Amino acid sequence: MKNIFIISDAHPKKWSGVEKVSDEIGKKLAYKYNVFHLFMDSQNKKNTNNNISYISLGVPNFKWINTVVFLFKLYFFLKKQNVDLIIDSTWSSFLSSIFWKYKIVGICHGVSKAVLHHTRFKNNIEKLKYYLFFGFNSFLTKYVFKRAFSVVTLSKYLKKDLIKYYWIQEKKIKIIYNWFDYFNYNIKNNNKSALNVLFISNDHIRKGIDILENVAKHFIWKNIVFYIAGSFYNSTYNNVKYLGKLQRNNLYDLMKKSDIIFLPSYYEWQPLVILEAMNFWCIPVISRNCHMDMIEETTLQKFIIDNDYKKYIKIFEELLEYKEINELKNISKSCIKTFSWENQSQKYLEYINTIL
Repeated sequence: MKNIFIISDAHPKKWSGVEKVSDEIGKKLAYKYNVFHLFMDSQNKKNTNNNISYISLGVPNFKWINTVVFLFKLYFFLKKQNVDLIIDSTWSSFLSSIFWKYKIVGICHGVSKAVLHHTRFKNNIEKLKYYLFFGFNSFLTKYVFKRAFSVVTLSKYLKKDLIKYYWIQEKKIKIIYNWFDYFNYNIKNNNKSALNVLFISNDHIRKGIDILENVAKHFIWKNIVFYIAGSFYNSTYNNVKYLGKLQRNNLYDLMKKSDIIFLPSYYEWQPLVILEAMNFWCIPVISRNCHMDMIEETTLQKFIIDNDYKKYIKIFEELLEYKEINELKNISKSCIKTFSWENQSQKYLEYINTIL
């Protein structure tokens, strides 16, 4: 059997959507290949689960040093291995840049120059920090992607950014959409005029909290409530409720009680949370920056907005008056029904088969 090494930034217990997708790719590939998942941790650890060997390479628990240490440890570790393919899903500088002798498939979650173009900053110090980090990241990933055997990305818009900012040949780019854990959950009837709107965020500035505030202010005397889950937030409006950080199961329960998933983000790389909420019959009211290609050219297209809080206000006013809201929920569920883990990870397996 051939050996595939997946490289991720984070420890499995701390996985975000990026690492979760990488792990599920590994589970599918493990049916046919030997899969090793390498990641950063403060200690050296090794265990096996789902036929995948999880290997952490001990690094200092310090934000700016751990990546450099991991890079060197990774290099000497892989020199001793029989490597047939590297799948690099790291967000921080694509660590596989030093392994030119191997076939490398880079997974592009976002394009640094495009991130900067859409990012909002609290102050000039934060702006300088972002430009230094993303400037270096942009330089390195541009070089890596041009040398990589192939690049997998999440949407046609990210593909355009790869070509525009990194000059990647179009024939090297493969689009495979994100996915979610599908649940066969029955629709909740909403025959009331009230709307429960869910906003999930650990980075409020990038996710468009300023837009949410402007929209909430307009509806302060109407029957619509905005619920925020994630990082702490204290709003001046009584129709904005902060629910705290929630475990995934509690988050799913919250999605079941919600009518709309609201994400007016300035930049995203196709959020799993939108797919998950739509699975629980939530209607997506989102920015075009969320890169949700799979719901374009459907009835839900009109809920994808070029970021302008007045346009969101108009959409919410229409939804408050809409008599057949359950019909929209049915459409939301049906739109993403095929984007299950089984379907999408199978596309990765088929693609890797063509490479190996």
